[in-house]
Amino acid sequence: MWLRYISLCFIFNGFIGVAAKMVHEAGFDQYRATYLIICSCTALVFVSVFLAVKKKIPARKDIIVGSIMGIFWVAAITFALLALSELPGTIYFPALLTGNIVLTCFVSRIFWKEKLGLNGILGITFALVSVFLLTT
Repeated sequence: MWLRYISLCFIFNGFIGVAAKMVHEAGFDQYRATYLIICSCTALVFVSVFLAVKKKIPARKDIIVGSIMGIFWVAAITFALLALSELPGTIYFPALLTGNIVLTCFVSRIFWKEKLGLNGILGITFALVSVFLLTT
């Protein structure tokens, strides 16, 4: 089941990146704030309908954690839109994804004591080298 979730996450995250790149390519950079508001409102409506159908009321803790995640998402997509207006996708996307991998592995090691084997270390090293090669 986890493979299905990861696959769907991969697809939908890809669509987010493509949509963000389309904002710039279509010449809509001046509408970044509108894009963010529409994305956020769409997510709010979708989740609200989902919760209503499931007849669930989020706990206070869920609202706080969700709000913090929302702040990080808005910051991330804002900087993504800015970066995509200045960088080609062939540089932006590999750099972003490699940065995500490195940061996630680092945080996972520090906070949850997860270990990375030799293959994982080699994989991250190759990813960093590949981003370096793409950007030079």
